[in-house]
Amino acid sequence: MFSWYSELASTERRTFWACFGGWALDAFDVQIYSFVMPALMLSWKIDKSHAGLLAISGMALCCIGVGGFARQ
Repeated sequence: MFSWYSELASTERRTFWACFGGWALDAFDVQIYSFVMPALMLSWKIDKSHAGLLAISGMALCCIGVGGFARQ
């Protein structure tokens, strides 16, 4: 099943792992909000509406929109 991997040159293997790492961590910064927000809400004593504004106004989310538009 993985015989194709043994046929790759060393630069091709590095490229494969670089692409795999990029794919695995794609949108990780956005997904981490679901784990971080409850802790921030407790420690900063903010409600859900303020936490939502904090997540939406984050620079990462703004850059995702710009990057998606620029990619088109």
